[in-house]
Amino acid sequence: MIRLLAGGVVILLASSALREAAAPEGSASPRGTERASVSSAPSGTAFPSAARRSRRLKILVLQGANLSYLGKREPELYGTTSAAELDQVLRTHARTHGYDIEIFYTHVEGEAIGRLYRAVDEGFNGVVMNPGGFTYAGYALRDCLRTLPFPYIEVHITNLDKRGIRSVTAEVAIGVISGFGIESYLLGLDAMLARLAETKERRP
Repeated sequence: MIRLLAGGVVILLASSALREAAAPEGSASPRGTERASVSSAPSGTAFPSAARRSRRLKILVLQGANLSYLGKREPELYGTTSAAELDQVLRTHARTHGYDIEIFYTHVEGEAIGRLYRAVDEGFNGVVMNPGGFTYAGYALRDCLRTLPFPYIEVHITNLDKRGIRSVTAEVAIGVISGFGIESYLLGLDAMLARLAETKERRP
C-alpha cells in the first residue's frame, strides 16, 4: 500500500507480489525488442465482456536499453532475476489488482517513442518505465514523455543518486522510485494505480 503526497511517493507497505509470482513460462529472457501482452483475468475465470474490458485500466511497462539482459548483466548491481521472471512478477501484480498490462522491451530509443505514441491511440492510462540505457541521454524520449496525456512514473533497480547518475527522463515523471531492486517496479505500479484512482475521484 502506498500514498501519494505532493507528487511524491510515501511507501507504507511494500508489495508481496514478488513472493507470490509464479516461475517463468519456459522462455528465456526477452531478446532485443519484444512485446509481452497479458489480459489479467484470474486463472479459470471467463474473460469480461468487451464493454467491461474497455473500462479496465491499461498500463504500459516500458523496458529500455539493456534490460532484456537482466539476470546476466552485472548481477552484483541488478540482481539475478531474469527478464522473463520479472515479467511473471508484473503479470501477477496485474492479475491481483485487476488491470491490463503490456510489457515492451527495446534497445532503440525511436522504438520506445513509437510505442508510447501508439499507447496514446490505444487508450492506455499510464506508463511505468525503466529507461535503462536511455537514462543518460534519452532527450528525444524525454520530449515524447512530456507530451503524453497520461502519467509517467520512472523506476530504477539501483539507487541512481548513490551511483552519481542523473536521469534526463526523470524530470518529466510524476515520481521516481529507485534503489529497491525488482520491487521498484511493483512500487511504481502501485503508485500508478493510486494516482489513476486519485485522478478518477477528482473528476466531476
